[in-house]
Amino acid sequence: MEPPATKKTRGHNKVLKARHYEYIKQRCAGHSPYESAKAAGWKSNNAYKAGLRLESNPLVQSAIQLHHTNLQIQNQYGVKESVAEVDLAIQLAYKKESPMPLAKLLELKAKLYGLLIEKVDLRTTHIDLSGALEQAKQRVLCISQTSQPRAMIEQFATQVIEAKVADRLKEENSLPNIPQLQP
Repeated sequence: MEPPATKKTRGHNKVLKARHYEYIKQRCAGHSPYESAKAAGWKSNNAYKAGLRLESNPLVQSAIQLHHTNLQIQNQYGVKESVAEVDLAIQLAYKKESPMPLAKLLELKAKLYGLLIEKVDLRTTHIDLSGALEQAKQRVLCISQTSQPRAMIEQFATQVIEAKVADRLKEENSLPNIPQLQP
């Protein structure tokens, strides 16, 4: 008996639909998850989430991985071959004494070996203030529903002023007495 589906695994055991195959095709062509989801038929406002969901789907992951493996076998070109070409370019950059191309090539080599992972997220973050706004409304309603809100505010203001005056008096008393000069 299989365990019940959780939110993370829900929908992962289904067969792939036409949109999923189009998404895989776009991803294998080198497009981002967002662009691939848009090209596969998802609306722009849902494409980002759809891309994230599809990227976590084991069927989609295995299909994309299989495609990449087939390409490597067909072309006889993988990380080793790519690193060998980058090493030749690095030697040329050393001979020409070009620091910028050398830095870029070393960065590319680090990415090929998986030492440098680049992730750029340009989305705007959504901050949910509904809870804070609801609490503020409750506080306002609590004050406005009392029979004497003005008296409460005045009492609070008086307490604050008295506390500040007391603090100032303490400060003045703690200062050393400096004799006044006579004119």
